[in-house]
Amino acid sequence: RCHSESEMSVKSTVVLSLLCAASAKEWSLNSQTSASVVAGVGAGSDTVAAAAASQNGVGAVVERLSGAKWTKKAVQTGMLLDTAVTPSGVTVGTSIWKVFVSTDGGENYNVAPVNGVSQSANTWGSNKENLALVGNWVVSNGEGTKPDEVSGVATSTDSGATWKLTAQVPPAYARYGAFPSDNTWYVASGIWGSSADKLEGHRFSSRMHLDKRGYSYNEVAKGNTTAPGASGWFGAVSKTTDGGATWTQVFTTNEEDVLYFNGISCSSETHCVVVAEGYNADGSYLTAAYTTFDGANWSQTLTTSDVGLMQADLISDTEGWLVGTSKNGRDLYGQFYHTVDGGKTWNLEQSLNNCFAIDLDFAETTGFAACSSSSGSSCSVAQYV
Repeated sequence: RCHSESEMSVKSTVVLSLLCAASAKEWSLNSQTSASVVAGVGAGSDTVAAAAASQNGVGAVVERLSGAKWTKKAVQTGMLLDTAVTPSGVTVGTSIWKVFVSTDGGENYNVAPVNGVSQSANTWGSNKENLALVGNWVVSNGEGTKPDEVSGVATSTDSGATWKLTAQVPPAYARYGAFPSDNTWYVASGIWGSSADKLEGHRFSSRMHLDKRGYSYNEVAKGNTTAPGASGWFGAVSKTTDGGATWTQVFTTNEEDVLYFNGISCSSETHCVVVAEGYNADGSYLTAAYTTFDGANWSQTLTTSDVGLMQADLISDTEGWLVGTSKNGRDLYGQFYHTVDGGKTWNLEQSLNNCFAIDLDFAETTGFAACSSSSGSSCSVAQYV
């Protein structure tokens, strides 16, 4: 029979609502990944990912997604800091000294011939099958003399069998990297005021301390100072166009700023976003994002009063995500900011309870984030599905 205009309108609305419901996505914690610590995540595809974790009574573990199931695999080190996964499934995990590589789908992890501290593991190259780790490195020169040391990038083009160091990234303090092409890379550096604490483990940021038992919210106060900035806090973005042979600083914080840089991401050789955290002049929390569309000129595109802003991921020329954390009393909320205009503007897409958001990575259509609970004693991977 023929349908009236009103009937067709109602049916169209119902169909549209069903389609919207079917396509609605959100961030949620995955209970399969519960651990004492989840420090970093890396994704090779929607169905292959890994997280750097630790479990009380077990030690370091890699949480690995294969299909729809997460499993845990013990790794012989005290604490893992980050992971990256290539499209073919090669997995690299970083720690406070050793680097581990699996080439058999995460069944076995072998110690790589490179040593150092890195909380930024990445894939790079036209096929994303190469590995790049940003941090502070010590590599034997094979001559029986003092090993080579560099604050910069360790790269491998053979699934982690051999590694090469880039030149020193100025002024050192390399923290995170972005690798948009074979030879053009960016590194975000940063340092915060000196910390009076003598805790074991690893200070992940000025806000958060990490050991194998979990996280502690233990911030470095604004007044503490160290070189090189007048405030003791410093951030810089450096760029190479020759695969790390030389570096040029393309963006720095102002001398009086109480800011340093965390994660950086690029969708092309000239389009990037970097995130920062620190304090305002009055001592209140400050986080910020800066975007460049030419690789040289950077504009502040977001400021918030969140506790932290740790990572960015430009997944295309128009779409990207930032992940930070807000604090309300003892409660922590993962703040997921979204852009659809290439980072010109950012909107708070979702606030996820019980999540101090530490790391972020997207593969295809699925996002992954590392979250610590408000108590700091349990962690999980959050997924955008």
